[in-house]
Amino acid sequence: MQLKVSNSPAFLLPLSSNSKMPHRLTLLFLAVLFAGVAYYLYARSLNQRVLPPPKVTPKKSAKQKADTPTSPAAQNGNSQAQKLYEQRRANQNNIDQSIDSLKAALNCKPADPNLLEKIHFKLGNYYNKKREYDQAISSYSQAVSLDLKTAIHARSLFKRGQIYDFQKQDLKKALQDYEAVIRCIEINRLEIQIKMMAYLFKSNALYRQATSKETPDQEIMNQALEPAKLAYELAEKANASPFLKMEIYYQRAICLHVLGQHNIALVDYTVALDQDVANSYAKARTFCDRALCYEQWGQHTLAREDYDQAATYSFTEQDKVDSLTRIPLKNPPPGTPASYKNTAELRAAIEAGQARTRNFRTPPASPSKQDTYFQTPHKQPAD
Repeated sequence: MQLKVSNSPAFLLPLSSNSKMPHRLTLLFLAVLFAGVAYYLYARSLNQRVLPPPKVTPKKSAKQKADTPTSPAAQNGNSQAQKLYEQRRANQNNIDQSIDSLKAALNCKPADPNLLEKIHFKLGNYYNKKREYDQAISSYSQAVSLDLKTAIHARSLFKRGQIYDFQKQDLKKALQDYEAVIRCIEINRLEIQIKMMAYLFKSNALYRQATSKETPDQEIMNQALEPAKLAYELAEKANASPFLKMEIYYQRAICLHVLGQHNIALVDYTVALDQDVANSYAKARTFCDRALCYEQWGQHTLAREDYDQAATYSFTEQDKVDSLTRIPLKNPPPGTPASYKNTAELRAAIEAGQARTRNFRTPPASPSKQDTYFQTPHKQPAD
């Protein structure tokens, strides 16, 4: 029997039934492999589309490098500015030279924000002294804009508020600055005295607003009383100076006085007078307003004693300046306390009070006489 030998390659030979299974496994493996590669490529392309491109940090220019706080150029600017800032002290008697020194300090472009804040604040003070109020506001605003929440930040807000209040007659902006001082110090617990002053001036601003009408606005006056109370609470806790305590008690007294709470107002007037303060204008003013409170309450004998006591003080316009600055009221209703525009008006009020009460006997206090005394003045024969 002859055997036929095939020359065909082995891989062309038909597979036997026993060899089909390994071949199928190979195909399955290759299919899984290709599917995995395809999924990897697809996921990679998807990630590249979703993720943002990497940020390229540009190299700082030479000028930018020079402006960094630690660079030699910035340190030199800080040093030169500090020298000029200190130099202003040698020119204390010449405001213009002090301003020039501070302007030169700013031209050095100091990178230290604390130094910048001090320079702008001092500039504001000098402009304020020169009564150049727009420039002062601008300088204080520059200090405030640094937002360092320091004691100087609070003082800049407070002094800017005073200019808006007293010079610009812009009550809205003044109240905003007083409120900002209060919030700033609540956050940082800085200089409790500034906070007391902010409460005090806020109360005084609202007091003037309430008494600007023919009949005092009771709602606004109650709003004025609230910061006066808060200032009083701080003064008791912080052991404030006698001068500041006197002004705070006096402020609360005049609010209560206008609200018709005469008995409580008299207590505050009395505590204000008990403070060890040498300012003769402040003493005379407080005696005069306490006398007014007694008079409106129907206690004419006590009122006359206080008017007489007020008349014993000798005071000048400088004494008024040295006391807490209070802007005069505009056309206040009759019998409004703290309504003196100058020392001459205070003297006139004392003399008028003495004349009114000289021939009065003190009758029993009655609501009708409390309410109508200043509208329908009347005299009784002397004993």
